[in-house]
Amino acid sequence: MNSLKQLAMLVTVFATLFFVTSRFASAAEGESASAKLDEPKLQIVPGVNIGENPVNDVDAVIHQTVQLQVGYPSAPPFPVKATVKVSSRGLSAIAVHPTGQEVFAPKGGEKVEGKIGVNWVSAFVKVNNNGKGTATVTFSYPDGSEKHTKFSFDIK
Repeated sequence: MNSLKQLAMLVTVFATLFFVTSRFASAAEGESASAKLDEPKLQIVPGVNIGENPVNDVDAVIHQTVQLQVGYPSAPPFPVKATVKVSSRGLSAIAVHPTGQEVFAPKGGEKVEGKIGVNWVSAFVKVNNNGKGTATVTFSYPDGSEKHTKFSFDIK
């Protein structure tokens, strides 16, 4: 019985060491990334204001990453969280990042100052398969309320 406990402890220690070392192995010094330059892999959708509907249409191709930009007023009540949710396997939600008062122009990819009094959030979505789908950017407020902006994807 005592040797069974020792074996279980040894397995736990090795599993923990494996998990810890594998988590840090991907953050290697000198890590690099590359891309083939034959077609654009990042599509930047022009910014829209929070809650702007009807649905904003996005034409996309498989393997593209799409940056959705949604602006919200920089006046109380301020949202406390932004999320992106996709409706189908044709899309994957990657990340949401606040970008302050900067919005990226769809042509040239350069930063430009947005409207005064508007902050921006960029939601990133990966396109996986042909078909149709939606991505909804949701802003959550301290009182529990939410505001939604929906993007409709036509994937070719």
